[in-house]
Amino acid sequence: MGVHSVLFEVGFVTRESEAMLVLVLARLTESSLIQRHEQGDFGDADTGQCLCNLHAIGAGEGVVRSLYRLPTGPCVCVETDLVAGETYLRLPYRSPTAAPTVPGIHTGH
Repeated sequence: MGVHSVLFEVGFVTRESEAMLVLVLARLTESSLIQRHEQGDFGDADTGQCLCNLHAIGAGEGVVRSLYRLPTGPCVCVETDLVAGETYLRLPYRSPTAAPTVPGIHTGH
């Protein structure tokens, strides 16, 4: 297996308990998703979100958002605030006023 480069630092990771539960049920580790995220594999995020992510990484500021559909069905979001140096592992927003759900994650840009 080859070594993949990290495109940005994830910093401090905050985990939502519901997201951790669906990962356990899917027999996946949080580190597997975070590793994909920091290497530029944004999972099931839509094309617009992927382009926003690449722009944020290039600028060194903004939020990088990934969405991963688990084999058991649910999705998990991984979001990194590049300026704050914080990453959040959570379920997609369920409120239509907060942000859309699958297949992409809205950036607010």
